[in-house]
Amino acid sequence: MTDQSHDEEPTLADDLFHAGTAFLMRSQWDYAVKTLTQALEAYRRDGNARDAARTRGNLGSAYRRQGRWDAAIDAFRESREQFQRLG
Repeated sequence: MTDQSHDEEPTLADDLFHAGTAFLMRSQWDYAVKTLTQALEAYRRDGNARDAARTRGNLGSAYRRQGRWDAAIDAFRESREQFQRLG
């Protein structure tokens, strides 16, 4: 779920996040990484730090499933640090 109010329309970043998460749930790791990376870039462009952090966490899960341990650890660490900064 995003931090949007009910009056706001979903953004391209939201659509990419949901598609990437669906790929993650379907064990389609490569598609998940590609789509979640696009979502992360879009959230950063939009200045949406909270959803960028959430997306980083999902990317960490996809990297972990691919066996990309260092990338997974980095993604989880960055997500946690961003959430800590946001409070």
